[in-house]
Amino acid sequence: MRNPDVYLSQTNLLIAGLVYFVICFLVAWLFGKNRKLGIGWSFLFCICFTPVVGFVITMYSEKKP
Repeated sequence: MRNPDVYLSQTNLLIAGLVYFVICFLVAWLFGKNRKLGIGWSFLFCICFTPVVGFVITMYSEKKP
């Protein structure tokens, strides 16, 4: 049987990952939907880099007409 601290550590990592994905999705959805870059590419940049870098890249994209 494993030490209970291992399960707590795994749970914290899972929660942190979920929060990261939610933040990335919110940045992509709120700011990418009105840009030519789009939600998908904005989300990809947020995941690959950081949500801050994804936000900056999304803001430099042209607005949809």
